[in-house]
Amino acid sequence: MKNIKVAGALFDFAAYLTTLKDPVTFGAEHEAGPAVELLTAFAQRRGLETKDADVLHWNEEGIKPALDVIRKALEDKSYYIGWQANIAMAFKDEFSRTIGDEFDAQFGPDHANTIHLIANQAADNFLDLLMREPG
Repeated sequence: MKNIKVAGALFDFAAYLTTLKDPVTFGAEHEAGPAVELLTAFAQRRGLETKDADVLHWNEEGIKPALDVIRKALEDKSYYIGWQANIAMAFKDEFSRTIGDEFDAQFGPDHANTIHLIANQAADNFLDLLMREPG
């Protein structure tokens, strides 16, 4: 998708941030509220209406065709299983890194299969949501 107006607005917002007196930090460890407040202030300065901003669908022209390709490919059962396995293992690996030892201490190592089943169910849930057509 080629949308030079959206790209221009994003660069303009980045430039606006450089005019602020106080530094601004964005990231996973920070609340989103201040970012939304800055974006709202920027939009007001530029005369942009944000009340009914279509946050979820603004890029459907670019995303929908890509999702259609993925959805079609995932109809192939062996391809689906490959995705499911990779997603499940990512979950299982992160679980082990984050709380695996605590979990084993509380429930015993015999519950490893339970985590495996939960990871597969989570992967199936993710793929089901991904494959579902919006609407």
